[in-house]
Amino acid sequence: GTTIYSPHSQGTTIYASPSQGTTIYSSQTKGTTISSPCSQGKTIYSPHSQGTSIYSPHSQGTSIYAPHSH
Repeated sequence: GTTIYSPHSQGTTIYASPSQGTTIYSSQTKGTTISSPCSQGKTIYSPHSQGTSIYSPHSQGTSIYAPHSH
């Protein structure tokens, strides 16, 4: 049940290994790196983001919303 709110942030790195129900809200972020192996129920909202890297091996139910991203 980890919830992270980081609007207008630059260079955000999130490590959430063996986590369940991780929700990340990062609107207008640049250089967002998310490493979460063995996670379940991950939801990531990152509109208008640039350089978003998501590492989630062995994850179940991963939803990524990234409109207007480059």
